[in-house]
Amino acid sequence: MKKQNILITVFVVVLAGAAYNIYQYTGSTQSGDLLDKKNQLESNLNNFRGLRNSQLDVSIFQDPEFSSLKNFAESSTLPPSPVPGKINPFSPF
Repeated sequence: MKKQNILITVFVVVLAGAAYNIYQYTGSTQSGDLLDKKNQLESNLNNFRGLRNSQLDVSIFQDPEFSSLKNFAESSTLPPSPVPGKINPFSPF
């Protein structure tokens, strides 16, 4: 029994080491990938900087059609529950 536990432990350690090595080799990036990521990041930053100058048109809130909309969530109420639940749902029966 003791020998079996030692073998399982060694197998798990070897498997973890192999997985780590595979991750290291497949996770490495090349310089071209880094340049592409840098260019993409700069492009995204420029897009976000352009949002600073944008203006929102809020005239839709003064539109009569928008004002005529009703919020049905406020007017509806749930009927009372016919059977109340337990005070503590995790307590045993």
